[in-house]
Amino acid sequence: MIDLIFAVHDPIAWHAANLRQFPTHYSGLRWLGPRAVAAVQDWGAGVYFNTLVPLLDCQIKYGVVSVRRLEHDLRTWDTLYLSGRLHKPVTVLRDLPSIRSGLDANRANALVTALLLLPERFTTAELLNTIVALSYTGTG
Repeated sequence: MIDLIFAVHDPIAWHAANLRQFPTHYSGLRWLGPRAVAAVQDWGAGVYFNTLVPLLDCQIKYGVVSVRRLEHDLRTWDTLYLSGRLHKPVTVLRDLPSIRSGLDANRANALVTALLLLPERFTTAELLNTIVALSYTGTG
């Protein structure tokens, strides 16, 4: 499964265009229109996922988040949902300076947090496991 995250400036406009082009990517929520999808997207972590989307000979899932919401979570760990996923290496397809800066700060904060949680001596594997654990448990 390939995970994609689309950070968009206008979620309503994005969902409107995507619903026209790919209505089957959406659940029954599509019948309520792009404003409803964008409203649901704002709940919780601020991301709306379309899952089990066929692409070539594999399946993907993609989430849509507002640029503003993503920037906020990367810097504050408000939910740790997207920021936690982005502690790991990712490929950025379209670079926005504010997102790049947020990604850098997010990873640096994950490293510092992991170092504070680990004992004086640790292995590379323990460091990486502690960073991963931040996003799964909210602790090391």
